[in-house]
Amino acid sequence: MVSHKTLTLVALCALALPACTKREARIRVTAEVSGPTLNLSAVLEGADGQSLSGALVKLTDPGGAVGLVSFDARKNAYALTAPALEGEYRLEADSLGSGRQRLSFPVQVFPTEPGVVSVQDGEGSKAEEFKKLRAGTPIRVEWRPVEGAERYLLELRQGGKAVGSVAVSGGYSYVIPPNTFQASAVGAAATVQVTASAQSGDLDYSRGYLSYTSTQGPSYSFQVVP
Repeated sequence: MVSHKTLTLVALCALALPACTKREARIRVTAEVSGPTLNLSAVLEGADGQSLSGALVKLTDPGGAVGLVSFDARKNAYALTAPALEGEYRLEADSLGSGRQRLSFPVQVFPTEPGVVSVQDGEGSKAEEFKKLRAGTPIRVEWRPVEGAERYLLELRQGGKAVGSVAVSGGYSYVIPPNTFQASAVGAAATVQVTASAQSGDLDYSRGYLSYTSTQGPSYSFQVVP
């Protein structure tokens, strides 16, 4: 038989879950790879949820090399910038406030860039053949796939300003709607550029980490006419 006191305790815990749940110290890691560079940010939290700054933090890369990670007061986190290596990293933090904390996380490095290979208007004229494109027709952009990429961001610019961007998943091309670019009789310059990206972990850090990789291809310019 369940006593009245037990039922009361269960009810109180349901109403005030944080008070009945013991919080533990943890590490939250953000690993961002941009091109060949890894930018690491790690937040060490005590059992009270407050960030700690006095820990000894070591990072082991996939090749087995070990380095110290310093605390950056501007970011309120342990931060490191280093050449990125493909594989699993291991972070270890030790302090009086958190005890010894360990976390492993993956880092992905793209082998290539998503360079634009073709820009073609609705009449079949191709920018790679040094043709001017008709701005009033759909303009198809194709780029090289990047191994391991999950999505691509296509950015459109003209006159030094962004005129649009679109995220593409599961493909390596996009058709720009007619009249997206402003044309001129002699030809107006337009530019497209593609960024490839992939992500593992999650923004809520339920796995303890967010690992994000991106690489940007070169700008590709062409001329548009009415």
